[in-house]
Amino acid sequence: MQKFERVLGMLCAAGLVGCLSLEPEIGAAGADGAPGESASVRVSAEPVGANCAQGGQKIEAAVGASPATVSYVCNGMNGVDGVASSATVDLLDEPPGANCAAGGKRIITRVGSGPVSVAFVCNGEAGSSVVAVAEAPGQNCANGGIKLNAGTEVQYVCNGSAGADGAMGPAGSDVVTHVEPAGPNCAHGGVRISSAAGDNYVCNGAGAARWLNVNAGADLMASVDQDVLLAGSVSSEAFAVRWVQLFGPAVTVVNDRQLSPVFRTPSTFDRRDRRLVFQLQATDGNVVETDLVVVVLNQAPTFIGSSSIVLTTSGDLTGHVLAYDPDDDALQFSVVESESSLPQGFVFFPSSGRFIFPQVLGCHTLTATMTDGWVTLKQTLTIDIVESFCGDGITLGSEACDDGNGTSGDGCSSSCTVEVGHVCSGQPSFCASVCGDGILAGMESCEDGNTSNGDGCSEFCTVE
Repeated sequence: MQKFERVLGMLCAAGLVGCLSLEPEIGAAGADGAPGESASVRVSAEPVGANCAQGGQKIEAAVGASPATVSYVCNGMNGVDGVASSATVDLLDEPPGANCAAGGKRIITRVGSGPVSVAFVCNGEAGSSVVAVAEAPGQNCANGGIKLNAGTEVQYVCNGSAGADGAMGPAGSDVVTHVEPAGPNCAHGGVRISSAAGDNYVCNGAGAARWLNVNAGADLMASVDQDVLLAGSVSSEAFAVRWVQLFGPAVTVVNDRQLSPVFRTPSTFDRRDRRLVFQLQATDGNVVETDLVVVVLNQAPTFIGSSSIVLTTSGDLTGHVLAYDPDDDALQFSVVESESSLPQGFVFFPSSGRFIFPQVLGCHTLTATMTDGWVTLKQTLTIDIVESFCGDGITLGSEACDDGNGTSGDGCSSSCTVEVGHVCSGQPSFCASVCGDGILAGMESCEDGNTSNGDGCSEFCTVE
């Protein structure tokens, strides 16, 4: 270090380098900067006006003493209103037919006065149920098995054939076999095996059960207070039969140990409990076989409306297929055929039987069906679409009344004007004379211009 300092001093003396201090020196502090300027921003709502046609936000910004700058963020213009229009959607049951093989739903839509659009949502086809019953040894299954019934299709799952006998082992010199008759040792006979150790028995099992064919007959439908004959049948092996009621309103089965007994249905029933289930039991002494029959209680519905309907073009072109069901079952209606194709715009409502015709003059014939789920009935309807006229029972246009006929003298004249001394109301019009109006009309025998009694003409316009 000393050597370095001596060299440096020599250089300084020679004026070859600037003389440097080896100790650092701290400079004086700088002067403070000028104060910064204050800034402000204010945001306020801008009303609808020249600056913002739809209103918006006003932004004012100022720095120090400089004038404030103003800018606007405006709301956009309102969108154009959509066109008002009404829309209707009807969801109806669609019966099985050409549109839906297994039935489904009909969707009828219309927007404003536009055309009617019809679409269908169809049910899938019902799967077939499978019933499994034992199959006796025979042509279908040599060793017996299971019979599978799936609608019209029948399949068999058969037992395999018996395995071959195993090879006989060498005979033991001390074992002798004998046939054992039926008795205390073997109830059904068998084999006695004798050896020095004693006797053992291999006994036969009980004889193979005989198969019985039992048929309780076809399912039936019956009304109230009706005698019903059950018709069962069994194969010849059976020597005892019996009928047993399993379900439904209790009834008395007369001669229940015969194949064809009789019972009487109840006079009333709950439609939630309308199925009577009977079981036919048969035995041959070894086995018992059974079969079931179902009797459904039902009172058939009836058509009650007229088969001839007249609709006028100036009225409501709506008609109904009218029916009554004694059991209060929900009825379903459908149109199955017509002599001529129905006009475009014809609409039918299956759940109510209501239909709407377009304004197409002429006579139309169609066949409607009705079902309560048990019975299906048909009715042929004639629908005549005609122009409105005086005497059709509908008060329209210049008509002051319309009592459904074209005769005068009943309060509504043949030209559908109210006759003097009468008032008319309703459709068809009902007309009556006004007692006390001073006009003798209708059934009045007197008319004194008041409804007081004691003056010779009573309050009912009869002579006192």
